[in-house]
Amino acid sequence: MSAATTSAGANRLGRPRLLRDVRRRIAANPTTALGATLLVLILLAVTVGPLLWTTDPNAQVLEARNAGPSRAHPLGTDSLGRDTLSRLLVGGRASLGITALAVAASGLGGAAVGLAAGFLGGRVDAVLMRVCDVFLALPFLLLALMISVALGPGVGNTVLALTLPAIPRDARLIRSAVITVREADYVFAAKAAGVRSWRIATHHVLRNCVGVVVTVLCVGVAYTLLAVAGLGFLGLGVQPPDPEWGAMLTDAQSGIMSNPVAALVPGVAVLLTALAANWCGDGLADASEAVR
Repeated sequence: MSAATTSAGANRLGRPRLLRDVRRRIAANPTTALGATLLVLILLAVTVGPLLWTTDPNAQVLEARNAGPSRAHPLGTDSLGRDTLSRLLVGGRASLGITALAVAASGLGGAAVGLAAGFLGGRVDAVLMRVCDVFLALPFLLLALMISVALGPGVGNTVLALTLPAIPRDARLIRSAVITVREADYVFAAKAAGVRSWRIATHHVLRNCVGVVVTVLCVGVAYTLLAVAGLGFLGLGVQPPDPEWGAMLTDAQSGIMSNPVAALVPGVAVLLTALAANWCGDGLADASEAVR
């Protein structure tokens, strides 16, 4: 039996115990449990909520502008008489949808770049990391704003504007994990057994960096969601009349003194979602120590 086969078998045998250890660490962290619960509730609200609360989010009732909470409008209305609850739920789909697309795209790009740089090393690592340094020299939100202005408003352009600046950040974090894993005994055993480099990189190195990748994605959700809201607030994201949490903050400016709920509701939604994602990311970062 080859060394690579023996190592793989040992990994498979130890994996159930490893997963139990990870689950135990996550369950023992109340902040992580709270973050996960909040995320699930928010996702359920924006997914199922519009099916239960069917008020048209774009329907204007000018006679009911800046109205307070009532039975017909539990969270009141905005400056154009539109139902705030309906816009919050439907707008959450847009905000979280853009965030999910951007985080997934940057995670894939960052994993590819980080894996190539960390596993191959040498000149490939040097060139890729210098390119990443150029992007990282500018703040994430500023670079996203510059790209968004250059491309113009729209959902697709917003996703691209948020993806490109995040790839270097994700790549650096994943590269660090790859460099650590590539020195493991089972990687050397696989090389000695004649396993091809691409298979070692994907099946042995990247697979054992999954914990770090998931942590990077969770933490990236918070940064990206805040950026989505920021671009929406500036009018560079989802375009009117479609709702989005950042755009709702812009709409609420004119009546913020007479109707603070219209601004408070989307602001709290962004805050809670970002906090929940950060709490999950912190818990997964602690749990990933079990993987290493």
